[in-house]
Amino acid sequence: MSDRAMQVTCEAILRQLDNYIDRELSPGEMRVVARHIGECLRCADRYRFENSLVQEIRSRLRRSRLPGHLVATIGRRLDAERAG
Repeated sequence: MSDRAMQVTCEAILRQLDNYIDRELSPGEMRVVARHIGECLRCADRYRFENSLVQEIRSRLRRSRLPGHLVATIGRRLDAERAG
């Protein structure tokens, strides 16, 4: 079925927004969501809000520094998980 033949609903698009923002959809799915967002003001508004929220969180996480003891604890637990 071609992208044009696919009938999408706002509900279906909104369920895919997180994966769309993270670019975790197939190229065809990305086109379908992008096309819908370009045509539907309601979904476009929701996309802009969620995308700005994700970008703000990512920005703040990059600026945050974890305490050294927390990093060490996480590292030990990951090593223990890998060791089985």
